[in-house]
Amino acid sequence: MKKKATISIIFLIIIIPVIFATRYFIPKKSIDDIKIIEVSKYSGFGCPVREYVIDFDKNLVTYNYTYLNRTNNDNQFSSGNFSKEDAEYFLEQANSCRFFNWKKSYKTRHGGNDLPYTCIRIIYKNGDIQIIKCDNAYPHNYDQMAEVFYEAFGYNIL
Repeated sequence: MKKKATISIIFLIIIIPVIFATRYFIPKKSIDDIKIIEVSKYSGFGCPVREYVIDFDKNLVTYNYTYLNRTNNDNQFSSGNFSKEDAEYFLEQANSCRFFNWKKSYKTRHGGNDLPYTCIRIIYKNGDIQIIKCDNAYPHNYDQMAEVFYEAFGYNIL
């Protein structure tokens, strides 16, 4: 019995610092790291494809949506500027939510062509590209990040 207790104590002594280190010492991104974030959303058949581009070099967010397989002119486009403070707020909150550490893919077990789908591309200034695909399944803090995007840039991006 003492052997199990000793092993448990040693295990906790090792695991707690590892959890703490992975939670609080993950490298954080700054304005100097991020060049562009692109988000494409498809909500299902008959819905438009929404595309957002957040350019941190130009402090510009653009929004475009198009209907697939339509010939009429239902497409819309808009753009707006954001401040350095908006970008700093976004990055602070994104780091807090570990947004830049989301997995590459979130998928539902039930596939289908008519399910919501979100693709996020993060283009870094060093040339690296990170892609996150949410196929009707999402990270646990997806809604929290959706609020951060809206507060920082004024669009319902996620």
